[in-house]
Amino acid sequence: MSDPPPLRPSAPEDRLRRAIALFYVTDLAAPQLSGDDLHHLIDVLHPRLGEEVALADGRGCYRFARLLALVEPAQRRRNATPPDLSSIVGLEGEVHRSARAQPELTIAFAMPKGERLDLIVAKLTELGIDHLVPLMTERSVVRIHRDEAAKRRDRLTRIANAAAQQSRRLYLPEVHDPLTLDEFLATAPQETFLVEPGGEVLSRATRCLVIGPEGGFSPRELELSLGRVGLGPTVLRVETAAIAAGTLLVTLRAGVL
Repeated sequence: MSDPPPLRPSAPEDRLRRAIALFYVTDLAAPQLSGDDLHHLIDVLHPRLGEEVALADGRGCYRFARLLALVEPAQRRRNATPPDLSSIVGLEGEVHRSARAQPELTIAFAMPKGERLDLIVAKLTELGIDHLVPLMTERSVVRIHRDEAAKRRDRLTRIANAAAQQSRRLYLPEVHDPLTLDEFLATAPQETFLVEPGGEVLSRATRCLVIGPEGGFSPRELELSLGRVGLGPTVLRVETAAIAAGTLLVTLRAGVL
């Protein structure tokens, strides 16, 4: 049996990509934007009358709105309360729903220092990975105390949401609490593989990849009952490996490879 043809965007989804921006709202029937989103719409994008924005709930539903009026940045700053969105845009048409791409994909990655962690979260979100799991492996440099885990997850979630908005994602990814490798593997999908030089070629059956630190997995971790897949002959930095792994998983899911 031949492989199914690659999925192509529907007409509404193609329109979504042409909108000047996408914003996440709680209620698509009566949408409101946060002050930060209004600032981005008015002061950063500098939209013209008649331009279209997309509004989404982060769970697959979305609709369109068109700019009917503009608020001058100086006028907005003088007001203590941001203008109501209904005074700026007019809702258009029905609410659309997009099916979630299946299967859901997970990448767990050893946390690097500094901005490289933020980069991994943003790029995996842009690519379309569904679950992002920061890991503490035996050779990880970064360690998170339990009382800091929720705070770290919340910050990474904000980074993921901003990247999802930029990349027009209709389903927001889930950023998990930082976990040890053993904690993660206790509930990981069955089709989970370690990324390790010399491993097998990725297949469409792969649902989850685990990226180790630059020092590699420990001997004990390599002995865990997991298969191994490779990403080429060279040793990659963790952020390079995560982005390469995410690209391959999403491409395989789409049926392009």
